[in-house]
Amino acid sequence: MAIRFNRKYGRTLGVIALSIIVIFLFITTHAVYSNVSNRQSNINHPITSDSIQNNIHATIKKIEPSSDGNLDIVISINMKDIASYLNWFSGEGEATRNNLPATVNVVMHNPKICESRPQLRWLFYVHSAPDNQVKRHNIRATWGSSAHHAPGTTILVFIVGSVDDPGVQRALLEEQQTHGDIVQGDFTDAYKNLTLKAIFGLKWIATYCKNAEFSLKADDDAFVNVFEWMRLAETKAADDYHRFIMCPLWKDNTMPILRDPSKCMKWCVKYSEFPGRQYFPQYCAGLAVLMTREIVAELYTAAIKTPFFWIDDVFLTGIVSAKLKGVHYVDMMSSFTLKEALASENYLDTKSPVRYHVAHVKNFATFRTMWRVLLARRDSRQHIPNAADPPTSRPFFPPRT
Repeated sequence: MAIRFNRKYGRTLGVIALSIIVIFLFITTHAVYSNVSNRQSNINHPITSDSIQNNIHATIKKIEPSSDGNLDIVISINMKDIASYLNWFSGEGEATRNNLPATVNVVMHNPKICESRPQLRWLFYVHSAPDNQVKRHNIRATWGSSAHHAPGTTILVFIVGSVDDPGVQRALLEEQQTHGDIVQGDFTDAYKNLTLKAIFGLKWIATYCKNAEFSLKADDDAFVNVFEWMRLAETKAADDYHRFIMCPLWKDNTMPILRDPSKCMKWCVKYSEFPGRQYFPQYCAGLAVLMTREIVAELYTAAIKTPFFWIDDVFLTGIVSAKLKGVHYVDMMSSFTLKEALASENYLDTKSPVRYHVAHVKNFATFRTMWRVLLARRDSRQHIPNAADPPTSRPFFPPRT
């Protein structure tokens, strides 16, 4: 920055100019601070004393008369400081504060639950919050039950984090004593820690459930037609596919990254957290994702070496899985819905094929009704196709054993 004054008034104007510059930088700095404070308070992230980046430093490099009778004052301002301010204000340049730990340890589990089943082929593992006891009971009584499969071939566990509430922890312990299917890690169970939960789940499987050929991950409010998922996966395995991920697949550049705090609420992504893109890369909708044994182990190994990103499905099945070689995707998007009413209507209309093999269903009565209808249709050998596939490619379900 260069400022020119007439030499005649050099000393006086120089002092005035320097004063103006100092005042300008002071006002600018505090204006930025004020604006950032207001924006941050709107998204429940209060400003702390260490929140503001380094100050903008200005240095007088030269004060000397010029040949045309003016006084040249050259002030140096580091553009990196200015960029740092602008980036911090827009959300860019801020380091991710939630660093992925090298290890997440087990607090509570049954280490022999998989080893004790030599015929185990299928692991159903469900991400659940510690206090979602009713949801876990709902899954145990429906699609997570082993009663509808060959003995010893399936197992169900729930992945949870740690909680500060002693009452909730006692209830978890009692639940574990009754069912033996709780796997708890030593990370705080919170929305922004879902990636830690996902990594912990993979670590537990790779360590304690190596004999499961297929791992089906679901959320605790997911209704899953496990019969169709299992049939499709077994078909792929029979076709010599051993490295695949089956899921509702968001293709590259189809899911926008939400940035505006006034609209995106808890789903807001700062520019610093995922820079350089307006849309996410290809990833799986996390409501339900199936992986083969090889993929589980490799995902865990790659995940602990990958910079943390708090949206778990984007992180694992988008960022991390892209590092793996030879991964085949089986897209279930056409049989996936987040609309509970739509899924319920489809299941209750017994004259039409079942279209949705994974759905977001919060109402317990609806959940149970859909399950009863699915079992009835399966027992009567009704054709239950995946709507994305040609009808001739869909065999009937065998009767329950």
